[in-house]
Amino acid sequence: MRSIVRALVCASALTCSSALVAEDLVVSDLKAFDAKLTAAAERCDVATVLDRISPIATISGTLFATGDMRAYRMNKAQYGELLTRLCAAGLVGHAVTSNEKISIEGDQAVMTADVVDTVVINGQQRSSKSHSRQTVELIDGKLMLTQIHSNLVD
Repeated sequence: MRSIVRALVCASALTCSSALVAEDLVVSDLKAFDAKLTAAAERCDVATVLDRISPIATISGTLFATGDMRAYRMNKAQYGELLTRLCAAGLVGHAVTSNEKISIEGDQAVMTADVVDTVVINGQQRSSKSHSRQTVELIDGKLMLTQIHSNLVD
């Protein structure tokens, strides 16, 4: 079950925004990007989530599986398949972030945060905490996720 929770945490950590130019890349745009994609993930709008992930993005992290901490690594297509399966299974979740930090350099930003994700699986509520690190780049005037890394903390 915790592997499902971890996958939803990753989905909840994702982000979205409107087209920008490099000199307009600011914290408020990145926060809006994050809020829009988090909302899309929570309502299972997989197309919106995948639209803002670069084709060469890496999605990785750690999770609990069969009682052990394990590492995972996916590409965009694999991540899309996982999100689709989780949504089809009726997984309902909500993410709350804290300790958010955003570092901008040119047309790239690194966003870090602690994420508490709560999901309902078969009528049972479960929560987990992770530390998320996302790299967002301005590609062809569009904010795109190029790396997502989420480590389970609790």
